Amino acid sequence: MSQGAPVPRDDDQRLRALSRLGVETTGAEPALDRLVRLAARMLRAPLACLSFVGRDRQWVKSAVGFEAGEVARSEAFCAHAILGEGVMEVEDAEADPRFATHPWVVGPPRVRFYAAAPLLVEPGRAVGTLCVMDTASRPPLEPDERDALLDLAAACVSTLRARQLAAEVSFARSEIERLTSHDPLTGTLNRRGLTERLQTALALARRTDSTVTVTLLDLVGFAALNDRHGHAVADEALQVVGRRLVDAVRDHDLVARTGGDEFAVVLQACDEASAVVVAARLLADLARPHAVAGLSLVLPACAGVATFPRDAEDLTGLLRAADVALARAKAAGGGALAYVPEAEGGS
Repeated sequence: MSQGAPVPRDDDQRLRALSRLGVETTGAEPALDRLVRLAARMLRAPLACLSFVGRDRQWVKSAVGFEAGEVARSEAFCAHAILGEGVMEVEDAEADPRFATHPWVVGPPRVRFYAAAPLLVEPGRAVGTLCVMDTASRPPLEPDERDALLDLAAACVSTLRARQLAAEVSFARSEIERLTSHDPLTGTLNRRGLTERLQTALALARRTDSTVTVTLLDLVGFAALNDRHGHAVADEALQVVGRRLVDAVRDHDLVARTGGDEFAVVLQACDEASAVVVAARLLADLARPHAVAGLSLVLPACAGVATFPRDAEDLTGLLRAADVALARAKAAGGGALAYVPEAEGGS
């Protein structure tokens, strides 16, 4: 058994730094592969790899000259190399009691010489190594060779940090997009998000000669519910409605909260007859008792349905047509459903 390296006192902080880099969740990265190949060429080594040391294992991100997976941390060369800031060298691993029984020594690729520069994310804290290896023992590296290996390891860290920064920027942008396009209470789209997504849906429908149906829903008696039970219960009721609507439609359909107690459902590639069936089902579902804040509440609604391209040829017209249908449904009372044109349907 190889002699395991001691665990640094700040290993938890080191592991957090490793986690932030996201190397476990990404595949091959050409920029890192090039640096590993360059290390092998510059140091005339048949084997090279970029590896990381986790809590219990070492795994290889990029390798030259051999197929490498992972080994236990207690077996890892790199677990020793991350303890310092300079290059660690092993001239003959077979003669070194720390590594004589290492899987890479007793089996393929049969490492004898090993030299590694730590991947320092900050002074004194390394997450892994860039290493070169040989199947024959070798004398120590020359000073300029050590400097080259350290420089290449630093370039690997810079590449990882650039990718990490790009990922963080992308996440921040997606969060901003989510916050500006989604209702914070229900998690459904807000009016802006609905408008943007509906424009896209209409453009697709035009290209594919398909349909888009908009159903506008207005909760009946919601103001009275709010007055009687308070804002907390009313907010939870809106969340229940949002979940019910999302669960009732397909993944590519859209659900939005467009006002205080108003919602919209957009069904893509769905004709009006099918949309009316869906709307009726939604109204029936909302009219059943729901568990809200320990209460059993009925959340009746009215709905108005309009379909592109039959009822309107653009976004504004489609929303207006659905709103007209909703007004007719509201005039008919709770639970009513209306669609346009009136000559073809009613409440």
